[in-house]
Amino acid sequence: MDKILIISDTHGDIKTLEKIIKKEKNYSYIIHLGDHHFDLDEVDIDYENVNVLRVRGNCDFMKEKEDLVFTLHGKKIFMTHGHYYGVKNSFTNIFYKADEIGADIVLFGHTHEALNEKISDIHLFNPGSLSSMRSFGKISYGIMTIDEKGNYKLYHKTV
Repeated sequence: MDKILIISDTHGDIKTLEKIIKKEKNYSYIIHLGDHHFDLDEVDIDYENVNVLRVRGNCDFMKEKEDLVFTLHGKKIFMTHGHYYGVKNSFTNIFYKADEIGADIVLFGHTHEALNEKISDIHLFNPGSLSSMRSFGKISYGIMTIDEKGNYKLYHKTV
């Protein structure tokens, strides 16, 4: 079973990021969905045991990719910040992109609002933001667990 810590839109809040990384245990992946993904470089991460994946957000000027697609236990996961797909207005573009590439799960940020919704066979998930309290009246992040058979759960946690 893999546990994945999903974060987005940290916007320089290293203190909260560090708190979450220390609080959560036994994760094999950290995914940062952009807007200060380089904040990960400021915290202590066990890179020998944790895979770190990140994409560039609209506030990032580093050389990270804008989109990343990978497969884990048979599930194709599409991760992006979301600004190129207009997610603040609609999920139509990001949904069709996911459908086009055959993604099972879409992880995105940008809106600072948590989302956990399955449309047809595509699961859309936004962890919310570690720097802005638009979801649940608190800052939030996501956790994904996935087993070797591809059975997964996505859920939010608040700080």
